[in-house]
Amino acid sequence: GEPLLLAETRMTFERSSGKRISTLLDTAKDWERESEDELSWVWLPDADDETKFPTTLHGFLRMTDDDLWLTANSLNRSEKGKQALIDLLGDLVNPQLTRLQSPEQLLAEEEMTMDSSPGSDPAGIDLDPDELSDILSDYLDQHYRKALDEPIPALDNKTPRQCIKTKNGKKKVIAWLKYLENQEYRKASQSDGVPYDFSWIWNELGLDKSTEK
Repeated sequence: GEPLLLAETRMTFERSSGKRISTLLDTAKDWERESEDELSWVWLPDADDETKFPTTLHGFLRMTDDDLWLTANSLNRSEKGKQALIDLLGDLVNPQLTRLQSPEQLLAEEEMTMDSSPGSDPAGIDLDPDELSDILSDYLDQHYRKALDEPIPALDNKTPRQCIKTKNGKKKVIAWLKYLENQEYRKASQSDGVPYDFSWIWNELGLDKSTEK
Protein backbone atom coordinates (compact mmCIF):
# COMPACT_ATOMS: atom_id res chain seq x y z
CA GLY A 1 0.00 0.00 0.00
CA GLU A 2 3.02 2.31 -0.11
CA PRO A 3 4.03 4.48 -3.10
CA LEU A 4 6.30 2.41 -5.32
CA LEU A 5 9.82 3.86 -5.47
CA LEU A 6 13.14 2.22 -6.17
CA ALA A 7 15.29 3.32 -3.23
CA GLU A 8 19.00 2.48 -3.25
CA THR A 9 21.15 3.38 -0.24
CA ARG A 10 24.94 3.23 -0.16
CA MET A 11 26.68 2.62 3.15
CA THR A 12 30.49 2.71 3.24
CA PHE A 13 32.80 0.78 5.57
CA GLU A 14 36.49 0.12 6.11
CA ARG A 15 37.71 -2.87 4.10
CA SER A 16 39.14 -4.40 7.26
CA SER A 17 35.56 -4.59 8.63
CA GLY A 18 34.17 -6.56 5.70
CA LYS A 19 34.49 -10.01 7.29
CA ARG A 20 32.95 -8.84 10.56
CA ILE A 21 30.02 -7.26 8.72
CA SER A 22 29.31 -10.37 6.65
CA THR A 23 29.41 -12.52 9.80
CA LEU A 24 26.92 -10.26 11.58
CA LEU A 25 24.59 -10.36 8.58
CA ASP A 26 24.86 -14.15 8.28
CA THR A 27 23.87 -14.61 11.92
CA ALA A 28 21.09 -11.99 12.01
CA LYS A 29 17.59 -13.49 11.89
CA ASP A 30 16.18 -10.85 9.51
CA TRP A 31 18.91 -11.16 6.87
CA GLU A 32 19.25 -14.26 4.70
CA ARG A 33 22.21 -14.81 2.40
CA GLU A 34 21.11 -15.50 -1.18
CA SER A 35 24.05 -17.73 -2.06
CA GLU A 36 27.17 -19.06 -0.33
CA ASP A 37 29.22 -17.83 -3.28
CA GLU A 38 27.93 -14.25 -3.23
CA LEU A 39 27.96 -11.43 -0.68
CA SER A 40 24.28 -10.61 -1.00
CA TRP A 41 21.33 -10.93 1.37
CA VAL A 42 17.56 -10.54 1.34
CA TRP A 43 15.89 -8.60 4.13
CA LEU A 44 13.07 -10.60 5.73
CA PRO A 45 11.78 -8.78 8.82
CA ASP A 46 8.80 -10.18 10.74
CA ALA A 47 5.59 -9.79 8.77
CA ASP A 48 2.88 -7.38 9.89
CA ASP A 49 -0.65 -8.45 10.80
CA GLU A 50 -1.91 -7.93 7.24
CA THR A 51 0.49 -10.48 5.78
CA LYS A 52 -0.48 -14.14 5.67
CA PHE A 53 3.08 -15.35 5.28
CA PRO A 54 5.58 -15.64 8.14
CA THR A 55 7.96 -13.25 6.41
CA THR A 56 7.84 -10.67 3.63
CA LEU A 57 10.80 -9.72 1.47
CA HIS A 58 11.46 -6.04 2.12
CA GLY A 59 14.75 -5.46 0.33
CA PHE A 60 18.05 -6.69 -1.05
CA LEU A 61 21.56 -6.04 0.21
CA ARG A 62 24.83 -6.57 -1.63
CA MET A 63 28.40 -6.02 -0.47
CA THR A 64 31.35 -4.81 -2.51
CA ASP A 65 34.91 -4.23 -1.29
CA ASP A 66 33.99 -1.23 0.86
CA ASP A 67 30.28 -0.55 0.27
CA LEU A 68 26.91 -1.96 1.22
CA TRP A 69 24.07 -1.32 -1.24
CA LEU A 70 20.54 -1.61 0.16
CA THR A 71 17.72 -1.72 -2.42
CA ALA A 72 14.06 -1.45 -1.42
CA ASN A 73 10.86 -0.65 -3.30
CA SER A 74 9.57 2.18 -1.10
CA LEU A 75 11.00 5.08 0.87
CA ASN A 76 9.53 3.75 4.12
CA ARG A 77 11.17 0.33 3.68
CA SER A 78 14.43 1.98 2.71
CA GLU A 79 14.51 4.06 5.89
CA LYS A 80 13.57 1.07 8.06
CA GLY A 81 16.20 -1.08 6.35
CA LYS A 82 18.85 1.60 6.83
CA GLN A 83 18.00 1.82 10.53
CA ALA A 84 18.02 -1.98 10.85
CA LEU A 85 21.54 -2.07 9.41
CA ILE A 86 22.71 0.71 11.72
CA ASP A 87 21.23 -1.14 14.71
CA LEU A 88 22.98 -4.35 13.63
CA LEU A 89 26.31 -3.00 12.43
CA GLY A 90 26.70 0.15 14.54
CA ASP A 91 29.72 2.27 13.72
CA LEU A 92 31.06 -0.35 11.30
CA VAL A 93 29.09 1.42 8.54
CA ASN A 94 28.42 5.00 7.54
CA PRO A 95 25.21 5.93 5.62
CA GLN A 96 26.09 8.11 2.65
CA LEU A 97 23.42 8.49 0.01
CA THR A 98 19.92 7.28 -0.88
CA ARG A 99 18.75 7.53 -4.50
CA LEU A 100 15.02 7.40 -5.30
CA GLN A 101 13.41 6.56 -8.64
CA SER A 102 9.80 5.96 -9.59
CA PRO A 103 9.01 3.08 -11.99
CA GLU A 104 8.33 5.68 -14.66
CA GLN A 105 11.72 7.33 -14.15
CA LEU A 106 13.49 3.99 -14.13
CA LEU A 107 11.86 2.84 -17.35
CA ALA A 108 12.45 6.20 -19.02
CA GLU A 109 16.10 6.01 -18.04
CA GLU A 110 16.40 2.51 -19.50
CA GLU A 111 14.67 3.69 -22.66
CA MET A 112 17.13 6.54 -23.02
CA THR A 113 20.05 4.17 -22.53
CA MET A 114 18.77 1.75 -25.15
CA ASP A 115 17.74 4.36 -27.69
CA SER A 116 20.61 6.81 -27.36
CA SER A 117 23.24 6.79 -30.07
CA PRO A 118 25.97 9.21 -31.25
CA GLY A 119 24.33 12.43 -32.37
CA SER A 120 20.94 11.60 -30.86
CA ASP A 121 19.15 13.52 -28.11
CA PRO A 122 18.33 11.09 -25.26
CA ALA A 123 16.08 13.68 -23.61
CA GLY A 124 13.65 13.54 -26.50
CA ILE A 125 11.64 10.60 -25.16
CA ASP A 126 7.96 11.13 -24.56
CA LEU A 127 5.80 8.23 -23.37
CA ASP A 128 2.03 8.54 -23.28
CA PRO A 129 0.09 6.68 -20.53
CA ASP A 130 -0.79 3.73 -22.78
CA GLU A 131 2.83 3.24 -23.84
CA LEU A 132 4.01 3.46 -20.25
CA SER A 133 1.35 0.94 -19.17
CA ASP A 134 2.50 -1.47 -21.87
CA ILE A 135 6.15 -1.12 -20.80
CA LEU A 136 5.28 -1.73 -17.14
CA SER A 137 3.16 -4.73 -18.08
CA ASP A 138 5.95 -6.22 -20.19
CA TYR A 139 8.41 -5.66 -17.34
CA LEU A 140 6.13 -7.44 -14.85
CA ASP A 141 5.54 -10.28 -17.32
CA GLN A 142 9.28 -10.90 -17.48
CA HIS A 143 9.68 -10.50 -13.71
CA TYR A 144 6.97 -13.02 -12.79
CA ARG A 145 7.91 -15.50 -15.51
CA LYS A 146 11.40 -15.56 -14.03
CA ALA A 147 9.95 -15.82 -10.50
CA LEU A 148 8.15 -19.06 -11.36
CA ASP A 149 11.52 -20.82 -11.46
CA GLU A 150 13.16 -19.06 -8.52
CA PRO A 151 12.99 -19.84 -4.78
CA ILE A 152 10.36 -17.71 -3.03
CA PRO A 153 10.77 -17.05 0.72
CA ALA A 154 6.98 -17.20 1.20
CA LEU A 155 7.02 -20.71 -0.35
CA ASP A 156 9.68 -22.08 2.02
CA ASN A 157 12.36 -21.08 -0.50
CA LYS A 158 10.95 -23.40 -3.16
CA THR A 159 9.94 -22.36 -6.66
CA PRO A 160 6.23 -22.07 -7.51
CA ARG A 161 6.63 -24.88 -10.05
CA GLN A 162 8.09 -27.14 -7.37
CA CYS A 163 5.39 -26.29 -4.84
CA ILE A 164 2.40 -27.14 -7.03
CA LYS A 165 3.53 -30.78 -7.11
CA THR A 166 2.26 -31.35 -3.57
CA LYS A 167 -1.13 -30.63 -2.02
CA ASN A 168 0.28 -28.46 0.76
CA GLY A 169 2.62 -26.67 -1.63
CA LYS A 170 -0.24 -25.99 -4.00
CA LYS A 171 -2.17 -24.28 -1.20
CA LYS A 172 0.83 -22.06 -0.48
CA VAL A 173 1.15 -21.06 -4.14
CA ILE A 174 -2.55 -20.15 -4.25
CA ALA A 175 -2.18 -18.03 -1.11
CA TRP A 176 0.92 -16.38 -2.60
CA LEU A 177 -0.89 -15.53 -5.84
CA LYS A 178 -3.92 -14.14 -4.01
CA TYR A 179 -1.63 -12.04 -1.83
CA LEU A 180 0.09 -10.61 -4.94
CA GLU A 181 -3.29 -9.86 -6.53
CA ASN A 182 -4.57 -8.13 -3.39
CA GLN A 183 -1.45 -5.98 -3.25
CA GLU A 184 -1.80 -5.09 -6.93
CA TYR A 185 -5.49 -4.16 -6.57
CA ARG A 186 -4.68 -1.99 -3.55
CA LYS A 187 -1.89 -0.19 -5.42
CA ALA A 188 -4.08 0.31 -8.51
CA SER A 189 -6.97 1.72 -6.45
CA GLN A 190 -4.68 4.31 -4.90
CA SER A 191 -3.25 5.44 -8.22
CA ASP A 192 -6.42 5.09 -10.34
CA GLY A 193 -4.49 2.63 -12.48
CA VAL A 194 -5.26 -0.79 -13.92
CA PRO A 195 -4.15 -3.73 -11.77
CA TYR A 196 -1.74 -6.24 -13.26
CA ASP A 197 -3.48 -9.36 -14.60
CA PHE A 198 -2.13 -12.52 -12.95
CA SER A 199 -4.48 -14.88 -14.84
CA TRP A 200 -1.69 -16.13 -17.13
CA ILE A 201 0.27 -17.31 -14.06
CA TRP A 202 -2.72 -19.30 -12.79
CA ASN A 203 -2.96 -20.92 -16.22
CA GLU A 204 0.79 -21.47 -16.46
CA LEU A 205 0.75 -23.38 -13.17
CA GLY A 206 -2.40 -25.32 -14.06
CA LEU A 207 -4.49 -23.70 -11.33
CA ASP A 208 -8.16 -22.87 -11.75
CA LYS A 209 -8.78 -19.63 -9.88
CA SER A 210 -12.55 -20.03 -10.00
CA THR A 211 -12.48 -23.31 -8.07
CA GLU A 212 -9.44 -22.90 -5.81
CA LYS A 213 -10.19 -21.97 -2.20
